[in-house]
Amino acid sequence: MYPEAFSFTNTDYAMKNNRFSPVLALAVFAASFIFFTGCQVDPVQIGQLGVGKQIADDRGPVIPTPACECLNSRYASEVLSAEETAALLFAREEAKMARDISLLLSERWGTQIFRNLYAAEQSNFEMLGCLTDKYRLHDPAFATPGVFSNEILQSMYNNLAGQGLNSHSDALRVSALVQEFGLYDLTNRGKQADNADIRVVFGSIMLDTRNNLRDMSTVMSGAGISYVTSYINAGLYQSIVNSGHEVNPGVCPGN
Repeated sequence: MYPEAFSFTNTDYAMKNNRFSPVLALAVFAASFIFFTGCQVDPVQIGQLGVGKQIADDRGPVIPTPACECLNSRYASEVLSAEETAALLFAREEAKMARDISLLLSERWGTQIFRNLYAAEQSNFEMLGCLTDKYRLHDPAFATPGVFSNEILQSMYNNLAGQGLNSHSDALRVSALVQEFGLYDLTNRGKQADNADIRVVFGSIMLDTRNNLRDMSTVMSGAGISYVTSYINAGLYQSIVNSGHEVNPGVCPGN
């Protein structure tokens, strides 16, 4: 059993599209750049900004943490369906994309909000790594920042990172879009998972993502920056950002 706070069935959290499709996700992503200029970043050039100095080898062994130990001991290792395997591997790389973009923008703009996002996404990335290690899956996450196995995530990173370097306001919009995409993806993929450990990790990340959107909205509103959602409907976005922060009980409440 996982905490009630980690829900995938709350109808208040309906997405713009009820069925997740990688092709649809890429189409929505492309459409979201109507308000951006066409700038991309070359992953090979990222090192010129000093990005990746804090990032360990993603393909190395997962170092046991209390969360990893809990996921191994409290949750049974159930057989993964093809959908659960795909969901877990995509989520692992999606967290890496969000982390790499946050680190890039933190080093470019030096703003606390990006440092906070980086720390949150690094934690998410590590927790998902606990699951890929637990189920002995081949980790798709490359050690090099800004390089991805998944073509959709690679395309998103190249475009979003480039846009985020244009201006501080663009960087804030890019970060909000990344959080939106994560919520959209995990909500849809989480409905296809019945393994308790996957659902609790996805639910925990989703809760933190809603809190991240609240923080992003506060910063953007304070700076007079407009934002239009791309992946979740406007009503959902407003219900999230106009509500208070949620307390994350963690993947093993009571530990």
